[in-house]
Amino acid sequence: MPRMTQRQDPVSTLLDEARQCELESQTRVLELNFREAADLQVVASLLRNIAKDYSKKTGQPLCA
Repeated sequence: MPRMTQRQDPVSTLLDEARQCELESQTRVLELNFREAADLQVVASLLRNIAKDYSKKTGQPLCA
């Protein structure tokens, strides 16, 4: 979950979480745990897609 010291907008939070999943996925690859790495990549992709959809619906720019 996000470790926020100040309030973030939903798009930034989703994109931050997607980046965190990608980093964790890279760690799993180094540990030769390819199934978990693939699962984390799927989660990261899903989070990015949710952020894009939210951005389109709200008109909020998708930056990151």
